[in-house]
Amino acid sequence: MAEYRDRSGDPAGSPPSAFDGAAAAHTSADSSELASRGYLELATMAAGCAAYHWDIRKDILSWSANAAAILGVEPHLLASNRSYASLIARDGATGRYDAVHLSVEPDEGAGVAFQTEYRLRQKAQGSPIVWVEDCGRWFAGLDGRPADVFGVVRVVDQRRRQEERLRYLSAHDSLTGLMNRELVVEKLSAALDRAKISSEPAALLLLSIDNLQAINEAFGTDVADSVIRRIGRLLARVMRAGDHLGRFAGNKLAFVLQHCSADEMRVASERFLDAVRETVIPTPFGPVWATVSIGGVALHAGITTAKQALNTAEHALSRARAQTSGRFFAGDLPQEWPGLHRQNMEQAAVILRALQEDKIVLGCHPIMRPATAAVVMHDIRPHILGSPLPFASPTTDFIGTCRRLGLASLIEVHLVRLALGLLRIDPALTLSVPLSLSTIEMPRARAQILQEIERAAGLAPRLLVDTPLSGIVAATAPARAFLAEVRARKARVALSGFGVDGLPLFRTTDDFPGEFVRVDGTLLREASASTMGRARLNTALEIVRSYGAEIIALDLDPDADVPRIIDYGIDLVRVRPRADRFHPAAPPQSAAVMTPDAAIAPLRKDVVRLRAALAELNSRLALKADLVGGNSERASGSAGALKGSSP
Repeated sequence: MAEYRDRSGDPAGSPPSAFDGAAAAHTSADSSELASRGYLELATMAAGCAAYHWDIRKDILSWSANAAAILGVEPHLLASNRSYASLIARDGATGRYDAVHLSVEPDEGAGVAFQTEYRLRQKAQGSPIVWVEDCGRWFAGLDGRPADVFGVVRVVDQRRRQEERLRYLSAHDSLTGLMNRELVVEKLSAALDRAKISSEPAALLLLSIDNLQAINEAFGTDVADSVIRRIGRLLARVMRAGDHLGRFAGNKLAFVLQHCSADEMRVASERFLDAVRETVIPTPFGPVWATVSIGGVALHAGITTAKQALNTAEHALSRARAQTSGRFFAGDLPQEWPGLHRQNMEQAAVILRALQEDKIVLGCHPIMRPATAAVVMHDIRPHILGSPLPFASPTTDFIGTCRRLGLASLIEVHLVRLALGLLRIDPALTLSVPLSLSTIEMPRARAQILQEIERAAGLAPRLLVDTPLSGIVAATAPARAFLAEVRARKARVALSGFGVDGLPLFRTTDDFPGEFVRVDGTLLREASASTMGRARLNTALEIVRSYGAEIIALDLDPDADVPRIIDYGIDLVRVRPRADRFHPAAPPQSAAVMTPDAAIAPLRKDVVRLRAALAELNSRLALKADLVGGNSERASGSAGALKGSSP
């Protein structure tokens, strides 16, 4: 039986002291070569390595003095490669013997390098196991086969644990421990491949936590994170073995269901919905109730790529969320969606290029006071100068297109800058610029707008910002504070999206966040169809007036809607735009602004027609006042106001 040998090859019943061999070499004055070898051994020990020589024919292992201490094994187990190999865990890793003897590269005289890693038991069976890196060179004998091996080993257990941790994190979500998006897509692609080859049915589900944003705002991010984690664990428990669950996005989880037909997909979805619906989710900060929706798609022959499957499931999820919370919807991707996505990308590219080239210009849409038929302000109508594309023309909803494409804040901040530039040119002009809720919720956009207003402090009284009334209630405190800061800088606020049922109430006039409220002409016409509708609308408008705000009616017809203007006491009117009357000319010098005369000129016909209609109505009201005497005070007051506005 081969003996454990130190560096010099002398037998030893137990491993020598760690520094014995090196100290002997260091203190030997007879040979500089021995001293040099001692230093080299010290360097090997400092690096945490143990050197060895393996005589393959005799199966004798000779080790450096520190081998047993570094590997943590009994010295007698290091005497031969056979006994050393008995310590290697049989888990498929390549040991030293295989790394050397299975090498296909021949030894040309310089030896053949090898490197392998395996797990080594430090004692007997059941003892701790550590990862060991083993590398070196083997040299061939006269027969060309491996005869001698020189190498070093070192324990790399900590490094392997770190690598395994990184490998795990690269494929799993750190919050929930579920698969991450990349691994979900990998599993989805594999399921699609199996469906193509063997027609194995499978399904993809996307689940969204509908009220996660509300939970986040009400209780904080810690609770929201806890909800995501708990729902993930809950769904993993009710999921079948062999199916896959991962976190796809912030509030979305994804299922890849194996051996699942379209009917079974619906059953599984209801099981997941019920699991969440019937559970109050415990968090470290108290119980929370969550609602989820699911969109799904069966992976049939028509679904050829993971991207197509995900787009289809996203569409189904949107349909589910558009119904009510806690619903499932399954469907195929509409045929027009791929084309719509390409169209959206093309439109976004056109808008961004126009922004960079300063080709976005402002048209002006007049808002008049009916009592005097005088134009008191203008809504801006931005468009792209010289663009033949329909969405970029002055008669289309260019701002709506920008919002749909996610460019709202970028474009709206630019529109504020352009509007202030136009106000500098014409001191008699007042402009209203629309700001979406997403813009006033964005800190950077708020700061940029306030900075632009401060730079043009003298122009602020002639600037209005128009923001949705319904969004004010849902807006965060910083967004509401932004509107207060706008008003503090002497600019004014108009609130759009007025609705009878959704009118928020404010405690005092000072709490009301605007000077104007916009009412759509369609609402006026619909309310006029019934006595109850007129009464409700009048009540809502009186509430608005009690806050000191003026009412702007939008898109009225100058011929048909004059009686409604009188009935509801509308303060300001914006007539309905028509394509044959709105053709603003290009500005003479700058592409960034448009002279108001050029923009308003095509609408002067509407002003003249409105004045004529008001004059005719004036005579009718005067006659009515004579008949009813003093019992029609409001009609008489309106007639008197209109009498002064007759041409």
